[in-house]
Amino acid sequence: MHSILSDYHQYIVKCHGNSLLPQFLGMYRLTVDGEDTYVLVMRNLFSHRLVVHTKYDLKGSLVSREASEKEKEKELPTLKDMDFLNKSQKVYISEEQRKQFMEQLKRDVEVPPEKRYTSWG
Repeated sequence: MHSILSDYHQYIVKCHGNSLLPQFLGMYRLTVDGEDTYVLVMRNLFSHRLVVHTKYDLKGSLVSREASEKEKEKELPTLKDMDFLNKSQKVYISEEQRKQFMEQLKRDVEVPPEKRYTSWG
């Protein structure tokens, strides 16, 4: 994490926080009985005014991830990639929102060649 912070911070400042990347607010080291634990604090991507009725942890990985039966029993379970696919879920956005999303995604993933195999690579 430390190795990307400088470049990451410069990018977030440059784009005025208008990014799809996670926005880190702090990183803390807790030491208990000589054992270090790191805690990362990130900004919530969604407005606090919206009611969450379904929650997914989507990684888009090739590993088939599905929420456990224990997780699915919760009032608001955190579902996984395969749950999303198995329910044939879709995300609907307008053409303008799609265009904005794709432009932002492209900016977020464009890495200058001199940085490609160093900090962000």
